[in-house]
Amino acid sequence: MSSSFNWGVTLKTSRINLRISDVDKNALKVKARAAGLTLSEFLVCAGLVRHISCPPARVDVEMLTHISRIGNNLNQLAHTANCGEPVSTAALTDIAEELKLLRTCIQ
Repeated sequence: MSSSFNWGVTLKTSRINLRISDVDKNALKVKARAAGLTLSEFLVCAGLVRHISCPPARVDVEMLTHISRIGNNLNQLAHTANCGEPVSTAALTDIAEELKLLRTCIQ
């Protein structure tokens, strides 16, 4: 039998020190006791199992504006092409310009 096999027991060697109020500490102890866990087990379980939402990603307004313009231009070109009309060079140039500006936002 390999000595590296872990029988479900993890050696706990790391510590985390934190400061909380006596009121919070007592409330956590009560909750841990009610769950049938030690305070450490309760805190680890709460920290690892409970889902905590991440803040929404920051939106780059300038980049979003360029993407919107490109989408709008593409929709107009698709509509024009679907109607059997010729697509203007100016419209294609507008999209190329917006793409160029978008690239500068990304860099």
